[in-house]
Amino acid sequence: MNRLKLIAKLVGWFLWFMTGLFLVTIGAGAAMGALTGDWLTGVIVMFGGAMLIVFGEIGRTMISKMRIIVDDLQRAFRKASDSIEEQTKDAKKS
Repeated sequence: MNRLKLIAKLVGWFLWFMTGLFLVTIGAGAAMGALTGDWLTGVIVMFGGAMLIVFGEIGRTMISKMRIIVDDLQRAFRKASDSIEEQTKDAKKS
């Protein structure tokens, strides 16, 4: 039962971080999408790409550590957020 509570907490933190990442993505994705003609497409594509980074980092952590803690989730979402910032900066330079 204790393990189930820990898993529920991790899922809760995952959803919380995912909400934060989505809020970051709305601004950047809308700006990128405006350049292509549809802001919603920009948000969806950018959020999907960011989530792929998150899943990759979580998978890498599971393989190397054989466990996941909240710090691992936070690191994965931070890396995805940094990726969004880099893409936005690169687009502004172009």
